[in-house]
Amino acid sequence: MGNPARGWIISDSIKLVVVFVLVAVSVAQLEQPSSQDKRKLHVANLAVGIVMLVWISDLNGVLGMGWQAYLFLSDFIVGTMAEEALYIGYTITVASYLASNKTSELPNYIGQAFVAVGIIYAVCNLGGTILTAQTNDYKYSVIRHSANTFLLLFISLTT
Repeated sequence: MGNPARGWIISDSIKLVVVFVLVAVSVAQLEQPSSQDKRKLHVANLAVGIVMLVWISDLNGVLGMGWQAYLFLSDFIVGTMAEEALYIGYTITVASYLASNKTSELPNYIGQAFVAVGIIYAVCNLGGTILTAQTNDYKYSVIRHSANTFLLLFISLTT
């Protein structure tokens, strides 16, 4: 067997290259004319890509960040991607509702439900992260993981 440290360095380097390509694609997408909503998604993708570059760079402790920084960076990545998924789920739900009901009016409760779920998710995700970091106890991560599961179930059931 080879040196495990070398194996991780190679693995992390490959991840960095892939994420760098993601960042480059995000920048290229921002250069294209698009709607305001698409632009927000591209900016969020760029932010996630930049944070992922920092996060992956320190997976082996090269930058000297502690586990709390790693926790908050990964939470930012997951949280941003989850909120993007919620928005995409919302647009699919709206399109499906309007097409199947042959109407141009959307009931208020659909938008309100998605906003409420987004807020509940953000509060639970951030709360679980803060509790985990403050107490140094991984059991509070159940809050974060449950929030992710709830969000995914909501998106799956509504689209």
